[in-house]
Amino acid sequence: MTINIKEITTSHGHQRYMVDLRPGHNGGRKYFRTEAEAHAAVSQRQSDARRYGEMFARLTELERMELGVAHERAKCSGFRVCDAVEHYRVWTSTMAAVPPVGLGEAVDKCLADKRAMGLRPRSLSALGSTLNRFRKLGETLPLGDMERSHVKGWLIRGTSPDGNPWSTRTRNGYLTDLNTFFNWATDEKHLDKNPIGGMKRFRPSKSEEEAAESKRKILFNSEVAATLRHTAKADPDIMAHVALSWFAGLRPERECAGMRWEDILMDEKLVYVRRSIAKTRQDRYIPMVPALFEWLQWCRDKGAPLPAPRFAERWEQVRKDCGLWKHNWPSDGTRHTFASNHLAVYGEAPTIDALGHGSYDMLFKHYRVLVKKANAEEFFGLTPSVLPC
Repeated sequence: MTINIKEITTSHGHQRYMVDLRPGHNGGRKYFRTEAEAHAAVSQRQSDARRYGEMFARLTELERMELGVAHERAKCSGFRVCDAVEHYRVWTSTMAAVPPVGLGEAVDKCLADKRAMGLRPRSLSALGSTLNRFRKLGETLPLGDMERSHVKGWLIRGTSPDGNPWSTRTRNGYLTDLNTFFNWATDEKHLDKNPIGGMKRFRPSKSEEEAAESKRKILFNSEVAATLRHTAKADPDIMAHVALSWFAGLRPERECAGMRWEDILMDEKLVYVRRSIAKTRQDRYIPMVPALFEWLQWCRDKGAPLPAPRFAERWEQVRKDCGLWKHNWPSDGTRHTFASNHLAVYGEAPTIDALGHGSYDMLFKHYRVLVKKANAEEFFGLTPSVLPC
């Protein structure tokens, strides 16, 4: 390629020699005081073209340095610069194919996808509740502009309707739901990465820890006995559900309400929890403790249906009649009571299997309350033959 040297006079009246070392490209014009300096630059440019090729010769000194740095970084990581460029080229073309989306639209799309993919109604409702709160940051706020600080600030500043700050448990629940949302957005190519990926969960304050320690988690044996006696007297048709709640530790809404007599294997003394009603979507068998076997036999003799219509509503009435309502009824009271007593009598592994958890950490974090073995044996002794039914 011929490169011309042009003699010019600057606006200040100085004589200079101008050379365009990159014909057809920006940034190629160079100015030299002497013709010899200009000829030396042209010679170097032509030598680079012969040695490295025209494409490399056109690069500026800064571009060559940048290419050298990129080459070293790529080499240390085990790939080539060309590999990185091609990967980025494909990625940008893929991202360009997905139009930008606002926060409100993304929330609607996410919930529609989760519904179409079969997310259970209760889980979908909980996720929707969180995301519909979160979208109030701005319906048209570009999802791609969402940063970690936005989400963290929203979680920290959030308050309940009475104006009190969200509890640590609430914040961590929302954090889990928002991770689900941003992972969906990443999978759908609306985002390059989850902006809150790896964000640590909030730690409870000292006052929250003290409140948790003082909060009731399980029922006394006398209270369990009261519900059994009252159910047998006032509404015996729901007794099979009640017995499964106390003595098999089934989740009241997900599992217990969906049990059928064909799931009760009396000959083998097993309770079959179908994956269609299990929270973990996995089948499991729960060995019957003697108390459960006796109560289920009592229910069969009485002709109690399983499932019983409107079980949740009727069970609620039983608890109200027994004074076990609102603050007197701990969250997941039947399941936690079963787990704590079962652990004291039967040990860790059988309790984990019965609950449907594959983790010792989960058992001890959420379900274990210290119960003396004698008290636990009394709990499992609350049978029809002992209670006046």
